[in-house]
Amino acid sequence: MSSQQYPDVFRDTLKLLAILTPLDSRLQGATPEDVNQKAQVWAATILDAQITFDWLNAAVKKVYAQAERPLNPLGAIIAEAKRLRSQSSRFSAAALPPPRRASEPVAGAYSAHGAIDRRCFECGAQAGEPCTARNSDGSLRPRVAPHVSRLQNHAPHAA
Repeated sequence: MSSQQYPDVFRDTLKLLAILTPLDSRLQGATPEDVNQKAQVWAATILDAQITFDWLNAAVKKVYAQAERPLNPLGAIIAEAKRLRSQSSRFSAAALPPPRRASEPVAGAYSAHGAIDRRCFECGAQAGEPCTARNSDGSLRPRVAPHVSRLQNHAPHAA
């Protein structure tokens, strides 16, 4: 398996090794070839374990906070990451922060049904421009998604 087959995991593994190097003397002084070879093996293991970089990074802090360094660093980190992930999933969704809301126009929303290719009758946005909405102070801001009438390609009904 080459690093081109799983670039994100390989890149995250290199970041993980960079974090670990100052913490573990066994990793210090490695040549770039050594690091690349270790990253290849570790990335495949991480991919099999299905652990994200965020969990691995949190686990590094826990594993290396102990006085004794682990005999198998990657094994200890993956085990701790799985424990942290499992512990986290026990909390209710209500305790989680609300999802972040997009603040910029979402390209996919505007490309749906070709909305970006026509003008908006609601706000007057020209073809190629995002729809706008008014802030509480009266200033204009781009809308995350186009008005429904722009998606449907017709002017709004008169009230």
